[in-house]
Amino acid sequence: MIKEKKYIGPRVKKRANDWEITPLQECIKGTGQYGINKPAIDFNPNLPRYLRITDIDDNGFLKFDNLKSVETDKYGNYLLKEGDIVFARTGNTVGKSYLYKKGDGLLVFAGYLIRFRPKPEILRPKYLKYYTESNIYWNWVNVISQRSGQPGVNSSEYKKLPILLPPLIEQDKIVQILSTWDQAITTLEKLINAKKQCKKALMQQLLTGKKRFPEFEGEPWREVKLYEIANVISSNLDKKIKKDQEKVELCNYMDVYDNSVIDSSISFMKSTASKFEIKKYVLKNDDVIITKDSETPDDIASAAFIDNLKKRVLCGYHLAIIRPKKGKVIGNFLAKQMMEFSYRKQFFRIANGATRFGLRIADIEKSKFFIPSLNEQKYISSFLNNINREIILLNKLQSIFALQKKGLMQQLLTGKIRVT
Repeated sequence: MIKEKKYIGPRVKKRANDWEITPLQECIKGTGQYGINKPAIDFNPNLPRYLRITDIDDNGFLKFDNLKSVETDKYGNYLLKEGDIVFARTGNTVGKSYLYKKGDGLLVFAGYLIRFRPKPEILRPKYLKYYTESNIYWNWVNVISQRSGQPGVNSSEYKKLPILLPPLIEQDKIVQILSTWDQAITTLEKLINAKKQCKKALMQQLLTGKKRFPEFEGEPWREVKLYEIANVISSNLDKKIKKDQEKVELCNYMDVYDNSVIDSSISFMKSTASKFEIKKYVLKNDDVIITKDSETPDDIASAAFIDNLKKRVLCGYHLAIIRPKKGKVIGNFLAKQMMEFSYRKQFFRIANGATRFGLRIADIEKSKFFIPSLNEQKYISSFLNNINREIILLNKLQSIFALQKKGLMQQLLTGKIRVT
């Protein structure tokens, strides 16, 4: 019989006599409380919001999409209060935490969460929250949760969580420093979301001709069917590797679904194909590639633009290549139109199936688009590309701040760097 190793705490040395390794149970009021086991209902502003594991993002912040409420007259004991922190206790999200703030409104926490209420005279709630984002904490969670079956950490185990506990004045200073990075990350998040909303609104206006640039006022747009401006090539190339075929790289369904641009930076699947398949399904720059089949109609015709692809990549199964005819349409512009809802919804309507939905080539070819001159297509594409580049740069900057914060946490929360 294999003896289970006992994990007693984080493998760090005390940095000074005034830092203690203290179990969570000595720093909380009462004990850990499991959430209420009630079904979620559609959100009702007259009822408390229901807080589930899925309502907490990877950074421990509250999400504000897909709101739900809970209907019960016994929710009082499950209302979160300022300074409460909840931990996910099971599944792939075990260890995830959320610190309640009064500005988040009335929240009732669900059964897969455990609430703890820190004693602020011993442990500042926000210091504990930052501690739950550190490598020390996650190393502990990974060890404790690896039991038979589904990963989990229960209330008794969370109470044994070892915490490196500096004096209150130092906890406050650490919180102040890390909060500065949080504010920067949050500000960037708001800016990114604002840019995305702006881009979405502009796409709706510019790609349908409702909004025009002054340079092109008066020039007519014309309605066309897709077969007039592009060739449609449906792929049936599977992922099987065959010894008698040539090695190739394959662009698959999720590559298209997850990316608006397909380029050489993507790691493609390795497969094989015959010479005929290579000739027919090889992707070319300026192609548009769409999802042709899906389990739901809403995922039909998700489009990606092929750009700066410097290696041989083939179009995989459940996809179709839309190859623009020279002088008729620009691939970059067409890809954007295909993702704009007023155009895309025509594919939702014509997708056929019951448990799985698909588009026939004839139906794709007959889809209708409203296009301007090539010069205006280029202008619109360039304008929207610039906005997209701004969003990408802001995302990179946000990632840099997040990385800086992570490095600071590793130094501050272990006492490697002291603050006074």
